[in-house]
Amino acid sequence: MHLETIPLTTHHDSLTITDFVVFSSSYSEIVCNEIPTAQSVQFLTGPSFYSMPSSMDEKERKKWFDRVQEEKVPEAINEQSLLFPVPLKGSDPLVAFVKDVDPTVIRRMSSDWLSERASYFIEQFLKVKNSRLEPVTNLYNSNLLSEILSEADEKWKYQVVISEIRPQARLPKDVLNHVRRAARSLIEFNRFGFPLFYLGHSVFGYLIPHKDSDFSKSFCLSLITFMKNKGFKRIHCGSSRALEENTNGSASPQTGLIVLDQAWTALHAACRRGPFAFCDYEVLAYPDHFPLNRFSRSTVSKLQRRWKTSSRHALIYFVPDYQKPMQMADVVVRFFGQHNYVMSEGGFFVIRRNSSAEEAKQWAHTIINKLTEERGDGFSLSAGVSEYPFRRYSKTEIIRNCQKAILHGEFFGYKSVVVFDAVSLNISGDIYFGEGDLSGAVREYRLGLDLDPDNINLLNSLGVTYALMNRTAEAQQTFQKVLDQEPGNFMALYNRGLGEQAYGNHGKAVHYYLRAVDAYQNEDSEDQNVLNDLSFQLGTAYFYNEEYGKSIEWLEKWYDEQVETRGRGKCCRAIGISYFKLLKPFEAMTWLQRALAFDEDDAEALSILGELYLVEKEGNDIALKLMEKSLELDSSNRQFMLRLARGLNVCGRYDEAVTVLKNCIKSSKYRPAAWFELSVSYKGLKKYTKVRYYLKKLIDGEHISMDLKTKASLSYSEIAAGLI
Repeated sequence: MHLETIPLTTHHDSLTITDFVVFSSSYSEIVCNEIPTAQSVQFLTGPSFYSMPSSMDEKERKKWFDRVQEEKVPEAINEQSLLFPVPLKGSDPLVAFVKDVDPTVIRRMSSDWLSERASYFIEQFLKVKNSRLEPVTNLYNSNLLSEILSEADEKWKYQVVISEIRPQARLPKDVLNHVRRAARSLIEFNRFGFPLFYLGHSVFGYLIPHKDSDFSKSFCLSLITFMKNKGFKRIHCGSSRALEENTNGSASPQTGLIVLDQAWTALHAACRRGPFAFCDYEVLAYPDHFPLNRFSRSTVSKLQRRWKTSSRHALIYFVPDYQKPMQMADVVVRFFGQHNYVMSEGGFFVIRRNSSAEEAKQWAHTIINKLTEERGDGFSLSAGVSEYPFRRYSKTEIIRNCQKAILHGEFFGYKSVVVFDAVSLNISGDIYFGEGDLSGAVREYRLGLDLDPDNINLLNSLGVTYALMNRTAEAQQTFQKVLDQEPGNFMALYNRGLGEQAYGNHGKAVHYYLRAVDAYQNEDSEDQNVLNDLSFQLGTAYFYNEEYGKSIEWLEKWYDEQVETRGRGKCCRAIGISYFKLLKPFEAMTWLQRALAFDEDDAEALSILGELYLVEKEGNDIALKLMEKSLELDSSNRQFMLRLARGLNVCGRYDEAVTVLKNCIKSSKYRPAAWFELSVSYKGLKKYTKVRYYLKKLIDGEHISMDLKTKASLSYSEIAAGLI
């Protein structure tokens, strides 16, 4: 019985820049323990080493750095300091700068001894790293994250982002493959090189130092968008950071673990928001910080009593631009005259009976101008206005409309007065979207479109949100409404292309992407990032539409433009397979090797590269290993089985080929090719009755390609003529 290999990796043979962030203290201790009298060690990139304070000038330090890297040997750069080379994978090299060593010790150190120490350091660094890796994903493990967080000190500001990427698979091998694929995607997304951990059960964690909550929200939104475009069906993120309110300005050994628990709590809140959502703990802990936080029951009750008998009124919400409401109350209320007003947590509500919103707006301007003329700009107010009756909104909902109008007014600066409208709802929708509440965002955008059905910004915002929620059909309909009004709208064209690609309509995707390229050029936009992504998507759509020459053209151009980008390797597999389809083996091998350097578990790249190695006589053993590994990663793929069987036949391992091919014939798509390979296998085993049986099936069968029929007829004729 064939044994399937469990996908575990227990050893890494290379170091990354992130390792020296995570293991800095451990690595420093290793070096100091081996170099007698050494007091400290720093791990520095070239620019960091050049700019550090030293008696040497920058030019001299650069000379030493380059010499150590080129010759790959440690050097004593002065009577108290040593420089060791540290090779890294996928980034510029580091040096270990060992300082304050006794000069006598340095004079006694031989070159051979220093070289042995350098090799020993790398060996020990890898040993420390491998002891802290999780074997399925090759990411840092949860124990390491707990240790790092428990050692937090008052100088370190950081945040934690936890992501849950739930698998839909049921079989253990499929679950493990899902986890490994998710890990590879998270690594690809991680352009900043933040430490990434696997916590178990499809839960991952990023440790992000020195960033604020706005960064984490943007990070989570980008991550969810990226993973959705990778084909994952559910992803949730929770984030938290060491808040000043929690730490009193100073972190303790427990702070990091508390932050981890907070991020975990936020993750659970995100899971209740739909299949694609995120949540920051600060919103849960401090709801008053949320711009659209609901007013207190007391404020609402007071307003309800004051408008109880009113059938028509305008409601104005005045908010101080500089001061707190309590500090201004005595001054402000004097200007309201006989009008009903209610002071709330954030400002003052005024009810103007039998007044329209526009009339109330003019009155509010008058009040604000009078107030600032008398008391100065330090007493300025801004106002949000709405009216009742208005559409289907209840009196109580008008309160929220005023709040949204105030947020709308922030775009105009101090002393603004804004009447609630569709733009107000676009802005409130953007706030929900930015907080990870996509359902809330959809609600606001749709309310805005009730007021202004042809609003391009609202339609695009709604379409993007639908797309992010995997409501692809609704997203496509929404973007089409934009294009009905503006056929050259870049974002709508680009998003229509993404939607068609999600449906597998790659030809239509190409059509929309090309129109988007034209629209982008016509707008003369300076957003190069948008054009870069469009180039990648267009090249990918050409690839899946089997237009391989055009795919290569766009993707190679994209690859050349992404020199400093961590994820540039993601296009290599499509380029390599395109060259393979175009029968250009050497170009295909080059690009597929790059694809595997980017993603060593790319099953299709492994399978095709194995076939190419076999055909081009690059080594049968390595070719078979590549094809076998592809099947370990995707054991049900009949095409991979067929390639492996061909390889086994070429290598004369006919019995093994027969075993593989008996699985291939279960697929109608690959059955004819498998029959032919079975004839080759049985020919090698000298079982000619079975050879004739399978060749006859090809010759007499229906829906068999002419190429296969011709090959089968030729082989059958050779047997009949006694040539074999």
